Amino acid sequence: VESLGDINNDNFIDIAVGVQNGLEELYILLLDGDQNVINYVNFTASDNLYGNRFSYAVSNINDIDNNGVNDIMVGCYGERGNGQAMSGAIYLYLLNNDGTYSREQKFSNDVGFFNFTLERYDRFGYSTTLLTDTMSIISAANRGDTGDLFFLPIFRECSTTNPCLNS
Repeated sequence: VESLGDINNDNFIDIAVGVQNGLEELYILLLDGDQNVINYVNFTASDNLYGNRFSYAVSNINDIDNNGVNDIMVGCYGERGNGQAMSGAIYLYLLNNDGTYSREQKFSNDVGFFNFTLERYDRFGYSTTLLTDTMSIISAANRGDTGDLFFLPIFRECSTTNPCLNS
């Protein structure tokens, strides 16, 4: 569960909830002043597979696209990238004020601008946050009895082989 601030401009806090039900869904819940759900949106990763742990970690990353709505980063530590079981992934979603998103950006062995290779059972996306002063993703990877921190800048020059969010 992660607070999103007031994304629909009704003066009440809204939240994101990750659900691990086999389908791994993310719910954006728009709340009223009594914390009742007045509307919701649910979605999965564009390439979601059963058991990949999409939405295990959810982070409010502030308004990185400057549309007045906070955006989110979603961990998916069970993602299979380049044939590597549970190498993991992170998805960034640029949210609209109705809880839908205008853009999804995936970071994994398959997509994004990594300067390293995720290995089998790295579980990248196990936990996530954003350093807003440097616009860098920080993700913990859980390698069994050890762990790693990954630092990824998310804004840089883009090309067709090097996707980013400011294109």
